Amino acid sequence: MKRISWLILPVLWTLALSVPLGPLPRGLGPLLDFYGGVWRHQKNQWSDKKIKGLKQPVHVAIDHAGVPHIFAQNEADLYLAQGYVVASQRLFQMDLSTRVMDGRLSELVGPRAQETDRFFLRYGMRETLDESVEDYKNQPRTGPIFESFIRGVNAYIETAQDWPVEYKFFGARPEPFTLRRSVAYGRAITFSLSGRSYDLYLTQVQLRLGTAKALDLFPDLLPAPYEDVVFQDLDGTAGGNATSGERPSPRAAGVSFVTHLKGFPASLQPLASNGSNNFAVGPARSVTGKSLFANDTHLGLSLPNVWFELQLWTPGQNVYGVAMPALPGILAGFTPSIAWGPTNGGTDATDWYEIEFENETSLNYRWNGSLIAAEVSRQPIAGTHENVEVIRTKYGFVMHREGKYGLAARWLGHQMGNTLGAVLDLYKSGSAADCVRALRQWESPTQNFICADPKNIALVLAGRLPRRKPGEGRFVQNAAHFTAPLETRIPEADRPLEVNPARGFVGSSNQRVTGPDYPYNLGWDFEEPFRARRVRRLLSTQDKYSAADLRRIMHDDFDPQAEAALPLLLKQIELEKLDDEQRAWLAKLRGWDYVVRADDALATIYKPWWLQLKKELFDDDYPQPERKFYPKDMRVLWLLQSLSDDPTGPDAKWVDDLSTPEKETLPQIVTRAFQKSWAGLKQSMGPDSAAWAWWRWTRTEWSHAGRIPGFGSGVLREGGAGESVRANKGKHGAVYRSVVELGDWPKAWIQVPGGASGDPFSPDFTRGLAEWVTGEMREVEFYHDLEEARHRAVQVVELQPGGL
Repeated sequence: MKRISWLILPVLWTLALSVPLGPLPRGLGPLLDFYGGVWRHQKNQWSDKKIKGLKQPVHVAIDHAGVPHIFAQNEADLYLAQGYVVASQRLFQMDLSTRVMDGRLSELVGPRAQETDRFFLRYGMRETLDESVEDYKNQPRTGPIFESFIRGVNAYIETAQDWPVEYKFFGARPEPFTLRRSVAYGRAITFSLSGRSYDLYLTQVQLRLGTAKALDLFPDLLPAPYEDVVFQDLDGTAGGNATSGERPSPRAAGVSFVTHLKGFPASLQPLASNGSNNFAVGPARSVTGKSLFANDTHLGLSLPNVWFELQLWTPGQNVYGVAMPALPGILAGFTPSIAWGPTNGGTDATDWYEIEFENETSLNYRWNGSLIAAEVSRQPIAGTHENVEVIRTKYGFVMHREGKYGLAARWLGHQMGNTLGAVLDLYKSGSAADCVRALRQWESPTQNFICADPKNIALVLAGRLPRRKPGEGRFVQNAAHFTAPLETRIPEADRPLEVNPARGFVGSSNQRVTGPDYPYNLGWDFEEPFRARRVRRLLSTQDKYSAADLRRIMHDDFDPQAEAALPLLLKQIELEKLDDEQRAWLAKLRGWDYVVRADDALATIYKPWWLQLKKELFDDDYPQPERKFYPKDMRVLWLLQSLSDDPTGPDAKWVDDLSTPEKETLPQIVTRAFQKSWAGLKQSMGPDSAAWAWWRWTRTEWSHAGRIPGFGSGVLREGGAGESVRANKGKHGAVYRSVVELGDWPKAWIQVPGGASGDPFSPDFTRGLAEWVTGEMREVEFYHDLEEARHRAVQVVELQPGGL
């Protein structure tokens, strides 16, 4: 028996290594393979190389922060070298992120991604990728740049001595890079910034409550004290002329169609808070007498960082900033002449239509009074045996069907346009005016770009803006009433733009773009205006500002949402129903300065209370979709203020809990929310309320891009709330910050947590995370030319023509 056991052990070990385990779809075998597994892992080293396809030598200077600076004599070599350098550091990240939109994620990470692949295939991503690739190929300016970049990526893949360790975890290997993959990456970024749509959720509320009540909870426009807009000078007001006691006329009141559909598909949504801050101070408000510029971008916290920091230099251009790993060029940064950077515009880019088929089984649908046939294809999910039926109509891709009615989604991002052309022209811009003109080419996603030169500041909403009427795009729409509204654009002369406003600064934080007098409907689901108001307040407290002041503002931990909401809650809560410990904490909350400190418990007690209040107010009124869908915080603040002034006002109907026979009052609901949130904290964080530190509740963490356990940062002691300018939302926050002091030669400070290297075993992988927590920003080494780089950089390597 012992002999049989010894024979079986190797077999059992082999089986164990091949069984899927957690995130490892092929088990531990590929990881522990003696010849190709983790044992052979080699750290990437910067060294001289011969690169196939180069025309002339290219030099890469590595500065003290590990940032590569690429010096080339021509554009083709520059972008080939960029592709090679980025692939040498981020190959797995590039591979992973370019599979999502093509329905190929399961092929790499296994069945856990099958639902994601299924959704994006039905959404038409793979089909429209083919069309976008052809469009990029035919662009005379940008096509050759993509070609050079892709040659550089493949030059690395063909000559690499070892693959990134993640391939060993997933039992995979890299494949040749293509233009399709670059376009897919751009599509993924576009979806993350403009793919969010709550039309289906709002339609479910409409079906339950009726249109009038749905628009009451989710209005297109709030009264003036609760609104804020990016472009205030367009109509001279931030939110109309209404006071807190008035209800503005609902701009979507003309909505009369109610869908026949009863069921709704699960709809993948980007992170709700993808956004950013940008602001610039003009010369009159700057201590240097020259413009100051600041930008941060808020995305999911992942390692390696979604951005790749570098400098690109040729005799005709010199630019520093951050790039997306699978795309050529630098998307946000500065040159010797200008600085530019975006925040997400948040304009509505998706419409949902109820379409009518000929009958319950037909694929012929009604279009413009006639019946036409839908286009149908079957698309395989790579790595599985599943084929997905993809149905395309002139209204978009069919995501759901009930009998003869279908639900189709139409998204602007399916046609990305020539955004790289805009970026290339930014490098050549000599002024803020040139920068604004270059951004006319920008198509998708819509972004609020700031352009700054030493003497001027400007803010422009760049991207494709459909010419919607009020009410369009809020709910599922009747396809019979619309032909192709997303293709009809607003006139270029009506594009929102501010140049050198009298207040001396410009800025945006993803809030509503324009006020009520703007003639076009750009959407309703913008970010809450708390960050924007805080930045404006901080930019209005001094006569002059320095770069250090802007860096301080970017890391501001004050919570303006708590400042607005907490006094209203404290006014309503029934103290007699609380115990001594709870009353003691409420006393501390009354004296809180609203600064959210990592080791403090005040924000930890307040924030769950606020979240629970929204549940107590609205969970009984309408069934929640697969994601919780509550009114905006500003709408709830309006409710609290109006009922504080008049407990019997119109909003009283939302206070009574319909699931109980009693008629609840606002004090009862506020108190109940506090008691439930307190009990939840006791259960999740322990009985000692003094130990409820904010950082323990938020659990801010940078996760590995492939969600491999142990490859992330661990929990960080980060301060700031989600509504603070710092924007700490646990697994979401500022992934890039920069401040630029314009002048004869720009001086800049930057923060890109995680270094250039995507190797989890490299110390560079988590470079800068400690500084990200403490708010330190590194001064940039921006070289005039290669000669300066040779004197200042840590290392300079040469990429020479040649190679296999």
